[in-house]
Order: sequence, then structure tokens, then C-alpha cells
Amino acid sequence: MHTAKQHANMCRQRLPAVVRQSEPTKDLYHLGLSQVAERRFDQAQQTLDSALAENPDADHVLYALCLCHGLRGDLESARRFLERAIELNPKNRSMARTDPDFLEFGRHSPLREMVFGERTQR
Repeated sequence: MHTAKQHANMCRQRLPAVVRQSEPTKDLYHLGLSQVAERRFDQAQQTLDSALAENPDADHVLYALCLCHGLRGDLESARRFLERAIELNPKNRSMARTDPDFLEFGRHSPLREMVFGERTQR
């Protein structure tokens, strides 16, 4: 969570200097991340959904949606978003392995299996 808060603070500091016409997906993504860091999950989901509508193959937006859903406890949705993010960019798997925000909920199956390749014994 510390990393997300640092990122949110950085975004807030740069926000006045950003020219809003150039990259709506990127702007929405950064706004959505700051909302996740502030634990405003409903607003974050709406913002990130808008970013995804602008660019359905934006793996970084899908990863952020995974965080948003996972931190609010919706692990099935988090799994679906992470699966698609990894499909589009396999580096998202290694990012999840070290992301402190992801690790808050990522220890749970099937997310753990997807990221760490672990299978639980039954």
C-alpha cells in the first residue's frame, strides 16, 4: 500500500501540469490508481472502467482493476482481470509477485496459483 500511496501523491503533484487532451487512457489510469490508494474503490472502478473502455487491451489498466477488486475482497473479479493482464503482458505476473498492494490479497487461491504457480494439496 505504501507504493500506491507514493504513486498517488506523485500523481496529485503532477496533475496541474498535465495536459488533459493528449492521453485520456493514461490520465484515467493514474486517477484510478490514486483512488485505489485512497481506498475509494467505487470511484476507482468507475474511472478504471472508463480507461478500459478507451483501450480494452491496456494491460496496466487491467492490472489496476485487479488491484481494485482484490483490495475490496472480490477475488474472482481480481482473478479475471489479472488473467487478462498477464495474457496481454506476461511481465504482470512478476510485477504481482512483488507488489505490496497485490500481496494483501494475492495469497489466496486461485490468484496465488496464477502468480506463484502453486497448487494447493487436497
